[in-house]
Amino acid sequence: MNILVRLIFSGFVLTLAACGAKDNAKPPAKLVEFSQSLGVNALWTRNTSVNLKGSSLNLSPRLSESQLITASPKGKIQAQSLQTGQNIWKHNLKQPISGGPGVGHGLVVVATSEGEVFARELSDGAERWHSSVSSEVLSTPAVAENIVIVRSIDGRVTGLSTQTGKRLWVYERNVPALSLRGAGDPLLDGHTVYIGFANGRLSALDISTGKPLWETRLAQPRGRSELERMVDVDGELTLYAGTLYASAYQGRTVAIDPLSGEILWDKESSAYAGLSADDNAVYFSDEQSHVYALERYTGSSLWKQDKLDARKITAPVSIGDTVVVGDFEGYLHWLRKEDGQFVARMLTDKSGIRIRPLVVDDKLLILTNNGELHFVQGGAPSSDAEAATASEATE
Repeated sequence: MNILVRLIFSGFVLTLAACGAKDNAKPPAKLVEFSQSLGVNALWTRNTSVNLKGSSLNLSPRLSESQLITASPKGKIQAQSLQTGQNIWKHNLKQPISGGPGVGHGLVVVATSEGEVFARELSDGAERWHSSVSSEVLSTPAVAENIVIVRSIDGRVTGLSTQTGKRLWVYERNVPALSLRGAGDPLLDGHTVYIGFANGRLSALDISTGKPLWETRLAQPRGRSELERMVDVDGELTLYAGTLYASAYQGRTVAIDPLSGEILWDKESSAYAGLSADDNAVYFSDEQSHVYALERYTGSSLWKQDKLDARKITAPVSIGDTVVVGDFEGYLHWLRKEDGQFVARMLTDKSGIRIRPLVVDDKLLILTNNGELHFVQGGAPSSDAEAATASEATE
């Protein structure tokens, strides 16, 4: 998988392509055939302005009650009905959006590559305020009741007032010379925000003051080259049943006590796209597009699914009795939680999927690279008579 990295030198940020592993040269695995035992179907499909082709931006759709919010690299923000996909409002900032949309407490917040932050009313898209932070924003702003938390790529985290956009505090970490082109989203929990950094550390901050509550290291830089020493914590953090789960590129997947920062268990891995959890397991995908399940309480291995090798899959999401990932050709793959075996497959469009699917109750919302939204239901077992053989030819 090609990994975009950044080189920071004399205050300028340059982006360059680099190979993250020898598997970059591998052709993607061919899809295996299997007996499809899970019924899946699309409820609706709509086009949006979120064209992600050739982009590394993680502009994931966000849900607020019955409204679905999307933001495009070209500056368009759009609200749609979750039930029908119909438009509710649209707004064009006329500036390229690189981070967001963040949604909460009546606000939609997006940010740009110039460090500009825009807050809009969730109800109709009207402007609430416009502010700025220190540098480009590639993550989704987190919206709490009184504060918006924005992480920029220079290692700074800024707290802004939800009412005025006024800067309330700034927290800063050093950024290594070379790191993944991205920034993990801040994760809110009550009065605490959890944030991973490009130096392999994870911090818990008080959202009112920005003061650190604790910090722990998920990965230790190793190797001679800057590329070998990359240890970014860029993937999505997960808080489940009182435990925080995180992973670092070329580092570890860990379970953490969110109150103290104590590491409860760790597993050597090279994940960076994020993970998900349920009562029994933690699920993640690595840079080779292998999917793993770890026992939630101990971190011991449960299973590994490697038949999607080099297919550039998304981070997995947990839904019902399955784990779902998307791939570079636009396929969705449902894996049985029990053993990681395939139970369903569906083709959305051929532009590919790299944004992690969004779980909405027992349904999935998928944004493809060419900007199509697919609202998909999957969970009802197919009858023996209805079971189909899933393959490339039958999608």
